[in-house]
Parts: sequence; C-alpha cells; structure tokens
Amino acid sequence: MRTRTGKILIGGFLTAALLASGLGGNSHKAAAASQTAAPSYKAAFKDTKGHWAEETIRWAYEHKMTDGYADGTFRPDKAVTEPEFLALLLRAYNKVGSGTPAGSQWFDPYYTKAAVYSWPVLKNTTSPYLRGDAARLIAATQGNLLSTKEAVQRLLDQGLSQGKTDGSENGFRPDDALTRAEALKFLQNLLGVQSDLVAVAYTPNPNNSDGAGNAGTTNTGSLADRHFAIEGAAVGDTEADLIKRLGEPVRKDTGGGGLTWYIYNNKDYQHYLQAGIKDGQVAALYTVTGNWTEANGITPAMNEEAVRQKMAGAKAVSGSEKGTVSFESDGLNVSFYFDANDSGKLIGMLVQDTSLSAAKSSSGTLSTRSADQRTAYEKQTFDLTNAIRVRYGKSPFVWDESIASTARKHSEDMAVNGYFDHTNKQGLSPFDRMEKDGLKFRSAAENIAAGYSGPIEVVNGWMNSSGHRKNIMGDTTRLGVGVYFGGSMNVYYTQNFYTPR
Repeated sequence: MRTRTGKILIGGFLTAALLASGLGGNSHKAAAASQTAAPSYKAAFKDTKGHWAEETIRWAYEHKMTDGYADGTFRPDKAVTEPEFLALLLRAYNKVGSGTPAGSQWFDPYYTKAAVYSWPVLKNTTSPYLRGDAARLIAATQGNLLSTKEAVQRLLDQGLSQGKTDGSENGFRPDDALTRAEALKFLQNLLGVQSDLVAVAYTPNPNNSDGAGNAGTTNTGSLADRHFAIEGAAVGDTEADLIKRLGEPVRKDTGGGGLTWYIYNNKDYQHYLQAGIKDGQVAALYTVTGNWTEANGITPAMNEEAVRQKMAGAKAVSGSEKGTVSFESDGLNVSFYFDANDSGKLIGMLVQDTSLSAAKSSSGTLSTRSADQRTAYEKQTFDLTNAIRVRYGKSPFVWDESIASTARKHSEDMAVNGYFDHTNKQGLSPFDRMEKDGLKFRSAAENIAAGYSGPIEVVNGWMNSSGHRKNIMGDTTRLGVGVYFGGSMNVYYTQNFYTPR
C-alpha cells in the first residue's frame, strides 16, 4: 500500500495471518485490567447510601479523585471552598503532580496552575464556593471568560447541569453554595464531553465589573493579539523560564540550524511536549496530546472549519502536507494538524518562530544531516507515535533496538538502491527481513515513508492514512524506527512493529 503526494511517499503493511491463536484478546484485556484496577469502593461511607449522588461518589472514589472522612462519612452535602473545587478539577484531568513545596499552603500548586491557564479565581480559601462561580470556572476551562449569567446558561445549554430546582438560570441557583456531591457531578459531566482543559482565550475587559472578557474585541488579524502556549510554555520564553516551569527535559535532541529539541515525554506520554530551543529562547513548541494551555479558544475536539473560524482575520498560509493549516503574522507561525480518520479532529499544534517555519524547524539539506539528527528523528517518531496512542487510550510501545536495526537497514536500502516498497529488490518482505535478523514474532507490521521534512510531518502523514493509522493504533507491543538521510527523496523512514513469540 503506497500513496504519493508531490515529493512525499508513505506506505504501510500489516498481516493478520501471523497472529497466533494463543494471543487471545480477552485474556490480554483481563491482564491489563487487573494491573490498573482502582481500590474497591468503601461501603463504610455511612451517609451516601440512597443519596442522589451515590453512584457519582462511587465513580469519583474509584478514580482516586476524592475520599471520605476519618469517621467513615463522606458528607456529600457539605459546602466546598474554591481551592477544594479547583483541586478536584485539576486532579480529574491529572494536571498537578503530588507533593507541595516546603513552606507552601496545600492549595498553592492549584492556584499556580490556574494562573497559567488565566482562569478567573477569587483566592477566597475559606468561604463556601458558589455554584455560579463554579460555572464561570468551568466555562474558563473551555477557553471562555464569561459573566456568571452567561456561564450558567452555557452550562445548561451543554447539558453539564440540569439546574438545582429546574433547568432555568434561576433554577440553577447560582448564589447557592456548591456541595461536595454537586462538585463531583459537575466534573463527571465535564469529563464526559471535554478531553482536556484549556486556557482563557481572551484578555479580560477591565470595564466589565464581572470580569468577563469581550470575545469580539481581540479577534484581530495579528497573532500577537492571540495567545498560544503548551503546558504554560510559549515561544519567546527563555530556556531558563522553560526549565523553571517544566523541569529538565528527558533528553535534548539535535536539530537543524542551531535548534535543540527539549523532549518532555514524562514516561506516560500524557503531557508530551517538544520545545525547540535556539539562542537561549523557546523558538518552537509541539504536542499531539491536546494539552495546550492557550490556543485562542481552540480545543482538541474542533475540526479544520471550526479552527479557521476561531482564527478568522489571521493570515492563512498553505500547509505543506495534507491535513494541515497554518497561520502566520508578527514573527509567529501556528500550524494545526488534523486526523482525517477521526472526523477531521485536531490532533496536533505546532507554534514556532517564522524563521523556522519555512524550513520546518530545521535547515540545510536533509541528505547531509548528522548521525545525531538521525537518532533524534528516530526517537521523536517513536515518541510521537506513543503520545498519540496514549491520547486514544492505548498502551505505549516499548522501544526495541533489534527491530530498529531491521528498520534502519530497510530505509538505507531504499535510499541507496532507488526504490520505495516493503519488498526489497531481493524479494524479501518485512517479515522475511525480520526473520533473517533472528526476530521471532506472533504479529508484525511495517510503515514506510519518504520525503517528509521531519517526525512531526511523517507521523501526521501516517495518521491521515487508514492503513498506517491501523498499524500505529494496533495491538503489537514493540516498535523500532529506522531513518536514513540520502537518496532521491532525501530522507526515508521505516517503522517496524511486532509482538515477540
């Protein structure tokens, strides 16, 4: 299976016939479930049986979002404070790590994160939190800074609440204190429709006594008037600012034109980020996890049409690959990547200095790149593949150097001998080559590509082809990536997937 678009080639190969009968899907799923199961629900919560939120409380406990009191009660009707609700919200989306710095209040990390997202908070840590204030905060997690009235109506329109006495604004009872049970129900509903939290997209209007911004006042043609950040980091930040915010990267990859990619894969890939550093500043940021904190109100659930509407007035520039749209202004280039095989939803966002955009975050001829850059391409292709899998609820692949060697040799062979195919000129299939290298497998697959300018582009290219996407999202357990610079297409990529026998 091959496709050609201009000077870009992709190919994918999968065989189901190699699946061994002993690799039962049910037993595999059962084993995974036993490793991740949450602790059993405590029937000892003496005051939740028969409560309207009993099942919601059970759900929250099993998801490790909350617990009861030492006396065996849960106190579902007890009012929560603002920091308590903020903590529940951020824990629900796994946005704040464990532990509090010495000398800090327990809630300080949660308010710090809220500031990164530009959410409206009152900083009142002792008084009961009102239902209307909670509605405003929930609207802000969707990128909207609204008045209490607008936020309540939005919550009702989205079906995130049925109101307290009825489904009207007054029936919502915005001035009532928010209870523990109500807080959990709001979050359960929110998690059902929103995969991640985003930042407020607009600057507050100082003339609005309620603190609500006017969404029509900042939608100009300049990207400088819009805000784009990933995990709170933005292009133009210093390297020191980045490390202070996110810590030291897992590794630093050699890029082109003086760029170094700082890789944050956080082991579980849920907060994957690539930050390109040049001359001591952040010059590029990329993620496929949807974990941007600011993106002009753009959310991961949006398709290209919705993104273009959000970016109305900004200068659109042609995307170099299928499924990409870019906007450029004031020294900033923002590219959005879409997944044609998932209803065209947004899958990645690349923010970069325009000095990098023309060369796709690098410079020079691909065929002359160094061994360090080859290794960087391989590891980033592996990481991006895993980050996408985790986003869709799949387990990440394990890197396998043996099969990476097989992949590397095939990429070189295609470049040196001037062909693009899964079967080489000796008539050996991917599986023949794996067996020749001594690999024993139950199932295996291969993706190939050529001509893509980098890992970001090649992985998005594969995701926009159903066969290649199937391999990336498949049930094999190990992956090796091989890249070769040279040949008529300048760069060749091979992904080899397999499950050992």
